[in-house]
Amino acid sequence: MPRYFFIINNSNAIEWDDLGSECSGRLDIEQTARRMLAAFVERYAGTPAPLCLAVLAVGGAVVMTAAGISPDEMQMFWR
Repeated sequence: MPRYFFIINNSNAIEWDDLGSECSGRLDIEQTARRMLAAFVERYAGTPAPLCLAVLAVGGAVVMTAAGISPDEMQMFWR
């Protein structure tokens, strides 16, 4: 299964996924992204801030980006 790396940030923090996650396709990538976003929001709770996420393939190509105020309201854009 392909491995993808997730980068999440808001105005207060940034997290780089150094290990990556194996995902079987778009649905699996989206579910993993939402899980990681929810955990990020929990760790950096406080004043709501816009979230940004990028998903990279092993070679560094961006496969998806997302932006929004909460994990449930993210707008996802596929490359």
